Amino acid sequence: MRPVPRRRRASRSLRSSMTARAVVPAAADLPADVFAHQLRAIADGRLHVAVAGVYRGLEQVRDARTELESGTTPGKHVVVLA
Repeated sequence: MRPVPRRRRASRSLRSSMTARAVVPAAADLPADVFAHQLRAIADGRLHVAVAGVYRGLEQVRDARTELESGTTPGKHVVVLA
């Protein structure tokens, strides 16, 4: 009888990137040229982005995250830090 191979854990960096990717999809998921194309389409008015809410400052990040995780408001949640 052969021993059962042990499952190896993913490296710390891989685990953190998997977690971050699952929680917050980012533009890093797209190749740079595709992202640039999307930004040009938005700027030219050919692509419309639904904005669910605009949150101003770090003090409203909690509100933004709560709304985002509730899943009841479709669209992008924008946090303005300036």
